[in-house]
Order: sequence, then C-alpha cells, then structure tokens
Amino acid sequence: MSRIVDRMVDDGRLLRLADANDLRVTRLAATASGSALFKQAWPTVARLNNEALARLPTGSLPLLCLALDRISAAMEESWTVKGGRRGSRAG
Repeated sequence: MSRIVDRMVDDGRLLRLADANDLRVTRLAATASGSALFKQAWPTVARLNNEALARLPTGSLPLLCLALDRISAAMEESWTVKGGRRGSRAG
C-alpha cells in the first residue's frame, strides 16, 4: 500500500500531512488533481462494486455489512487507544 501512496504523492495526487496531535501519524489528503481523478474513476468503481455485490445470495448483504462493521470495530479497538497503540511490543 505504501508504494501506491508514494506514487500518488509523487504524481501530485495526494499530500502527506503530519497529525498535529500525534507526530507518529501521517494523514493523507487528496490534491485537486487527486480529487478529479477520484471523480473520474468513481462511476467505474461503483459499477464494479455493484456487479460484485449482485452475485451475493439474496438477502445476504445486510449480514455482510454487519460482519464488516464488526471487523472494522474490532480492528479499531485492537489498534488504537488514547495516546498510543495497544499490543505494541517493546524491545
């Protein structure tokens, strides 16, 4: 993923911004060029996503959404805590 981000920064599509509250964090922001590219690509991305979701069994989309929400919440909980990271090892 970082190579893609590096390339997008080099191409002027993204900016890296230091987090004012946590210098270990780098935020990403789209440039005008990056936003234009996103707007251009979005219809194709949406179509491909819809085609993929249409292949799911009838009625399974709510369950998929619930599962993804729970996975996301679990990842957030296990990776972030106020003022640091949970589970990091010293050494």
